[in-house]
Amino acid sequence: MTLRETLPELVADVEGALVRLGRGAVATQLRRATLVRWTFDDFAQATYLHLQEGGAVHETISLHDDIPVNVDLDRGGGIVGLDVEGYEATLARLEKPAP
Repeated sequence: MTLRETLPELVADVEGALVRLGRGAVATQLRRATLVRWTFDDFAQATYLHLQEGGAVHETISLHDDIPVNVDLDRGGGIVGLDVEGYEATLARLEKPAP
């Protein structure tokens, strides 16, 4: 199942913020991205959505001027994952986090 099918509201918000930053190519990737797994950081109160397994982060796009999300990219510009603060009601639809 794609991230867009699982969390459509979050994906729409992230896509919009990326387009406003001129990062439309990254936004397009979200339409077909698959949620590999997710983790929750109790201390930071943030959820990390892993969209690649083992992907190394080369660049982080902060969307915090618009929404509380960071988008991590690999060296080739592929989305590694999303670091999400808030969106509790949306993220509550996810099953128990991976250990």
